[in-house]
Amino acid sequence: MSAAARELRGRNRLNAKKKNWKEKIFIYLFFLFLNSQLLLPFNAKSLLAAWVVLCFSLHTPLPFLFLLFFYYIKIFFFVWLRCLFGASAFSLIDFALCSCFFILLLLPGKEKRKEYIDDACCKASLMFGELVCGPPGSGKTTYCEGKRQFLSVYDPTRPVVLLNLDPANEDVFPYPCDVDVREIVSHARVMEEEGLGPNGSYVFCASVMERNMEWITRKIEEAVERRLRDVVSTAAPIATSSGLLSTRAPYLIVDCPGQVEFYLGSYVMHALFRVLTKQLSCSFCTVHLVDAAVSTRDVATYVSSCLLSITTMIDHELPHVNVMSKWDTLSAEEAEEGETFLRASHFMAEDFDRLWKKQLRRRRREHRRAQMYPTGSTDASRVDSKLMEKDDTDVEAIDLERDGGRLYHYSKAVMDVVDGYGLVGFQPLDVQSQDMMLRLTRQIDEAIGNFV
Repeated sequence: MSAAARELRGRNRLNAKKKNWKEKIFIYLFFLFLNSQLLLPFNAKSLLAAWVVLCFSLHTPLPFLFLLFFYYIKIFFFVWLRCLFGASAFSLIDFALCSCFFILLLLPGKEKRKEYIDDACCKASLMFGELVCGPPGSGKTTYCEGKRQFLSVYDPTRPVVLLNLDPANEDVFPYPCDVDVREIVSHARVMEEEGLGPNGSYVFCASVMERNMEWITRKIEEAVERRLRDVVSTAAPIATSSGLLSTRAPYLIVDCPGQVEFYLGSYVMHALFRVLTKQLSCSFCTVHLVDAAVSTRDVATYVSSCLLSITTMIDHELPHVNVMSKWDTLSAEEAEEGETFLRASHFMAEDFDRLWKKQLRRRRREHRRAQMYPTGSTDASRVDSKLMEKDDTDVEAIDLERDGGRLYHYSKAVMDVVDGYGLVGFQPLDVQSQDMMLRLTRQIDEAIGNFV
């Protein structure tokens, strides 16, 4: 546990103790008021009420302790003197009740037990985070920076730490990350010094990262401490009845590499996830991004995107959220049709054949336009609409089950597997859209249980 996290938890514990003292002393003083109808004159009761108001305004239990101590001594001598000279049984009961309430005041109450529970929960889940995965070019790095900027405005009390795990992010990094794995290994340098190709260099980088797990965790702890200090120093405390500083748990955003070598040829990613989960008590959620313009280009590409998403879900064994990034690159017509692609688990029966025939019509039209490309003997402005209508009619008459071809049957069989799991669905994302970022952030928080 980092020093800043211990300091923050100690501050919250101290504030919780103040609230606990105020609640229990209020109950005890209420009992004393009822009990003092025969023991105190009117001016003494007024003085006691003024003292209560003063102590509540100072938010400290020390004056209460002095008051209760002297008042308890007075009751002690008063009751026992009455007992020696013929006190009634009611006086003994009165003294016993006062003693019980004074003992209960010193015992840990419900708020104290709740503090212990909160402390245990803080140890069990000290941090939250998301693993941003996806194929190369899906917008992972842009999303990480957009998420950091969004949280700085939407939730400024949440300390955000960015971790870059891609050693090939050279000269395209749009933000200064808090922890950068390129400080220990660089893809370009490995290719130059070791004489390896792109894929072999990724495997080499993965082995170097696996041997430096302690360095990565230490850098993350240092970055968390810096961010916690920044949030505590800059974020104004919200005035509450308990005086708590509403600082949320640290949030770790991991920019994962998109190359499959990190997941199939090496166990570095799985080992890193386990280390971060155990040593830093971090609850992760996998955020898998696919390019909306690429994945909705045709049905076969969409099926491969769904298969990649469910493979990542099974491989990571973590809460999972699928995202179609770059939603703003789609035209209005494509975005309307793209709503169908968001429902992957309900895609089969009514949409698969329709979209397959739609892509066949589009490809035939593109083929016709290519044949009508202007040359010395043709005119590009002359488009035979009858041929276009004939092509559309021919496509509608095709029996896909009989004449669909191998690609159609293979894609449909794979989509049957995806549909059988019933787990794949996508969230549209435009990094510049605050509404989309807010919906995605809430869904991720629900997936990892980040409600504090």
